[in-house]
Order: sequence, then C-alpha cells, then structure tokens
Amino acid sequence: MNPFFMGPERKRLYGLYHPPVLRGPGGKGVVLCNPLGSESSRAHRSFRILSDSLARSGWHVLRFDYRGTGDSAGDVDSVTLNDWVEDIGVAINELRAIAELKGVHLLGLRLGALLATAAGLRHADTQGLILWDPVDLRSQSVLGAQWTGQLDQPVPMDSGGAANVRDFEQMLLEIKKEPRESHSSWPHQALVLGSKLIPDRFRELIGQNLRRMAFEETDAPPPWLEESNFGAGPVSARAIQTISTWTGLAP
Repeated sequence: MNPFFMGPERKRLYGLYHPPVLRGPGGKGVVLCNPLGSESSRAHRSFRILSDSLARSGWHVLRFDYRGTGDSAGDVDSVTLNDWVEDIGVAINELRAIAELKGVHLLGLRLGALLATAAGLRHADTQGLILWDPVDLRSQSVLGAQWTGQLDQPVPMDSGGAANVRDFEQMLLEIKKEPRESHSSWPHQALVLGSKLIPDRFRELIGQNLRRMAFEETDAPPPWLEESNFGAGPVSARAIQTISTWTGLAP
C-alpha cells in the first residue's frame, strides 16, 4: 500500500495505491469511490479488505479522499457533487498513469455509486461499474426535495445515505443533456450489489444501457451501518467475495 498526493496544488487529493500481487504494470484497475461522511468511516475496513483482496487477484487498486475530506485539501463546506465527480476523474487518470492502464473500473458505495456513475459517463476510459448499495429505498431524497439532477449543488454533508431511484434517474437525464464532448457512452459492463432489495426501476435504468449486467442481492450486514456502537461498520465478507468473484470474470 503506497500513499501519495495527486491533482492540482489547491485541490490535492490523498490517495492509497494497492499494487497487484506478483504483477507489474498493465492489467486491470479499479478506483474506489467512498460514501458520504460517517458512512465512509464505517465502511473503511471493508474497503481496505476489499482492496487487498482485489490486489491479490491481480488488480491495481486506488482508494482516495474526496476534496475537503480525510487528508485531502479543500473545505468540505464549499464543495459540490460535481467537484467530487471531478475528483474521481483525477483518480482515474492517476491510476492509469501509475499502472499503465488503458482504462479502469469504478466501484462506488452508497452516494459514491451515483458519483461513480456520473464520472463513468464522462470518461470513455471507464471499462465497468461496480455499484454497491447504490440506491436508498426511501421516497425522500437525501439530495433535497427540489433536486433536479444537476451536480453543481453542495454535497449534503448534514445527512448520510444514498440517492434514491428518482435521484439517479434525474442525474442520468442531466448527463445526457451535456454537450456530447462532455460525456461518453456507458461502460460495457456493471455489477450492482445490494444489501437489500434492488428496485425494479433501478434495474431498468442501469440494465437498459449496458451490454453485460449482474445483479446480486445479499442479506449480509451493510458496511456503512454502525456495528456495536464503536463507530465502525461490519466487514461485509459476502459482498467482498461477490465483488472479487465478479471482477475475476470481468475482461
């Protein structure tokens, strides 16, 4: 595991690179996209174990802190959703450069799944998506009742959670409105992993745009929920195994 900083001076992002075991440059890479706030802290152990598992399977793995969070530069009170999507783009470029990759996969948990999808649509070098607990089943939007799908709104740091299906649909509609040179086509494959039910409408939204899809629902405790009142979430061994198995099949 190798820590480093990346990106422009005023937007320096802290990253951790997990090189593949017994393999050099080239191959496959994945950028991990955190959930929001305390959920990110709770999921830290699962992300660390998942990174080690993928590295043992021959993947180049990059974890990082969005601007204004963790050890990255910036003020979280002034960041927008779009800033964090741009940060994912910086991480994509950095991992490609480090590992000499043609493209990467993006793995996003909770709100990180929405951000990873937006970044994937803007970067033609995104080969696949792994969306872990991507939508909340609540009808109320974590992004605000008036949200129209535009990513220039402030990050809702006062509330954890994931986007709901309507949020996702609005975001996808807004991305499609962007000039063609601003976004690419969908990655050709995705894994959607849910600790609970994956809504049918979300399956339709994602599945209709991808050539290869896998949906997996597990009853394992999600890593973003606090366990035993000590601030950390449970290690999601079943989810980690599912992701590792799917990535082992991904070209």
